[in-house]
Amino acid sequence: MKSFLTFLFISFIVSSVSLGQDGKLETTFGTNGTKLISSGTGSAEILGILKDGNSLIGVGFSRVGNFDKIAMVKMDLNGNIDATFGQNGLLTFPFGSGHARASSIFQQPDGKYLVAGWARYVNKDEYVIIRLLQNGSLDSSFGANGLAKGVFSNSSFAEDEIAQIALLSDNKIVIAGRSYNGQDDDGFVACFNTDGTINQSFGTNGVVIVKFDVIPPYESVRALAIDKSDNIYLGGDVAVGFNIEDAFFIMKLNKDGVKDTSFGTNGVVTKVLSANVIAGLNTMEIDAKGRILTGGGAFDTDELDNNYFLTRYNPNGTPDMSFGQNGQVILARSANESISDLIVFPSGLIIAAGTTGGFPSSFAMVRLFENGSQDISFGTNGWSIEKITNDFNSIKSVVYSDGFIYAGGTSRVDPEWRMAFAKYKNKITSSTYDDLTNLFSRFDLYPNPTANEINLSFDTNVEMSISISLNDIMGRTVQDFSLNQTKFNGNNNLNLKLLPSLLDGIYILNIHTSKGLFTRKIYVSP
Repeated sequence: MKSFLTFLFISFIVSSVSLGQDGKLETTFGTNGTKLISSGTGSAEILGILKDGNSLIGVGFSRVGNFDKIAMVKMDLNGNIDATFGQNGLLTFPFGSGHARASSIFQQPDGKYLVAGWARYVNKDEYVIIRLLQNGSLDSSFGANGLAKGVFSNSSFAEDEIAQIALLSDNKIVIAGRSYNGQDDDGFVACFNTDGTINQSFGTNGVVIVKFDVIPPYESVRALAIDKSDNIYLGGDVAVGFNIEDAFFIMKLNKDGVKDTSFGTNGVVTKVLSANVIAGLNTMEIDAKGRILTGGGAFDTDELDNNYFLTRYNPNGTPDMSFGQNGQVILARSANESISDLIVFPSGLIIAAGTTGGFPSSFAMVRLFENGSQDISFGTNGWSIEKITNDFNSIKSVVYSDGFIYAGGTSRVDPEWRMAFAKYKNKITSSTYDDLTNLFSRFDLYPNPTANEINLSFDTNVEMSISISLNDIMGRTVQDFSLNQTKFNGNNNLNLKLLPSLLDGIYILNIHTSKGLFTRKIYVSP
């Protein structure tokens, strides 16, 4: 057995290399990569974020007196609050007579912000859409002095809450969420004109109520996505058993609110992940190939544990069998993992972000290749886990820009919830994993297991640059291989000498090419 002390020494020497690893915090942001914001009057959370030029914008809520109010915060990309925005970077809006929250933000092509959520007015929760100029002031040309609100039910106890907001190509506004009519919950999607008036030509008088023939009656739209052809996709939960939300659905509508019956079964896909698993769909994205990617939490009622789940469907609503196992991926780390938001790169590479753990919980993020395989070079052994405080921590929304992922969410410093932000490195945006046709026409690695060296023999059809590193199973770089050649073409043979101080065990060889990342497990033994 090789020396454990020597291994620790080598790990320390290469730590400077590991600091640049994707999935690690960018320590120049805020305080060592994270930023906590207190409203000064009570709890505050971030539920949606976006990047606007050199600024990061977050929306959610902040406690004002005895009630939560819609809140918005602005900072630069290093985590410095923009003191010229609102009051020391924080804006709150006095809508409603009780609690109010913003759940989603979207930026129009003209730079204006659309912020969506809900507010309590007397005994009703009304949907609210506000439009803001970039300085944070309300746009008086929208709705009534910048605000459009209402309910879709005639019930005296109506509750209409927006989950997501998006734009069609003609800049009409689409919202989706949950509507309570005094008896049961339904999903909804509605469309508004650019001035904040409801688009009467959409659905029935501007709205489509999402309702299935289930007992007990329960539907909720939690995710909204619009493709390049203005098709509207809704994702959410539906009860298929007594008091159980154990299925999710995806519905496809044309831009006028009419179901596309060519999708799934009469316009709808309903999915039960497996027996004794309760699926909670939280987010959805359309990739460059028109495929529908969903993410959320899969609660196993036998093990009493929540896991990450992702599914991908083809544009016609059939499962994409090239993704994971029969179109779905379930990832478990320790306990209570759930996905809140997704990023899909044009290459097909996927970022899934949310939370892990019970008490305390942590920010959690993974990166997956296009085929659903987890990228174990990301973070530590494939997971980026950050405990912002020693309490509850959860990512709610993520955006990508220029080699970095920005996350917004919530962290608790007992007894107060605070707005929380983090910035992560993410230089790799290509997606290739074990797809030799995209990288090599031939690839051989031997011996494996090995004691002291690795031989690579491969053919390339085009000239490409290659760098190679070796990671341990915790994701730490333990050896970088200096290559005399920077370009490879045709037939190539490499002999890589391993450090004699490596402990026996499993390692990951990362082959970074100009066309993608390729990984192989290496077994080191005497």
